[in-house]
Amino acid sequence: MAKQAKPVWNSRKTVLENAESALPALTKRYLRAGKKLKGQPSDKALHKFRLQTKNFRYTLELFRTCLGSNLDARLEALKRIQQRLGDINDCVTTRKLLFDSKKKPRTQEERQLWKFLDSRIQEKTTSFMRQLKRSLQAAPRQKWWSEYDRDNRS
Repeated sequence: MAKQAKPVWNSRKTVLENAESALPALTKRYLRAGKKLKGQPSDKALHKFRLQTKNFRYTLELFRTCLGSNLDARLEALKRIQQRLGDINDCVTTRKLLFDSKKKPRTQEERQLWKFLDSRIQEKTTSFMRQLKRSLQAAPRQKWWSEYDRDNRS
């Protein structure tokens, strides 16, 4: 998969002008990535989206001073998404640390732990996917995310 082009900073423009020219495309790309997650996505797909969420959130935070306090609600939504994805990743990482990927658990205790972690990953993923639909994929939310640059600025 090819790397996505990063926005180009134009030194002749103000910070706000740069934000207004770069953020719509970044937002669209992020929302498209969220739409691609369906059903029970793989651990790898969730981790990739976690990194995309982190990068998108940190980019928006850079423009917080010029975009105003109305950006706060979006940043909080991204923090919640990032936290849930982090919780899933913690379970996946724990499972990888405890179990060799080529060998199944052998003892009863190992099987119970494997089952517990697997169940927890499934539960957290299902919960995350419900949140994702509400936060990013619903049509009104898509509009809300796309129009943050038109909000009143503080």
